[in-house]
Amino acid sequence: MDDKEYGRFGETLAIKYLRKQGYKILVANYSNTVGEVDIIALETKKARKKQENFKILPKELKKEDKLVLVEVKSRRKLSAVRPSDAVGKKKKMHYSSVASTFRLYNPKYARIPYRFDIIEVVGEEVVNHLIDAF
Repeated sequence: MDDKEYGRFGETLAIKYLRKQGYKILVANYSNTVGEVDIIALETKKARKKQENFKILPKELKKEDKLVLVEVKSRRKLSAVRPSDAVGKKKKMHYSSVASTFRLYNPKYARIPYRFDIIEVVGEEVVNHLIDAF
């Protein structure tokens, strides 16, 4: 499996992980005139209930869905450098632009709060989900 195929494999694992956690996948490999995002999903109440801090969230935050743009970083082997360390300032700015454009062309999601997550895949498993990573 070459690097591109392994990257797609990592994205598939991330999608399965998010679904298992209760997220609704809207689109994978989304691209527009501004750029590309690995996964765009909705964090639903079902997903939030699985988080450690759910009990202390205000009622309004427990109920509302959140738009989540996910960057998947895959590495074949564990090393001293975390996969998420590869997400630099340029990528973060890029995701903000893509999010704005997605919300502009999809008014259904324009008023939903959003955030950016990173999912780390090492080998053949999701090893970390960084919520609100940047």
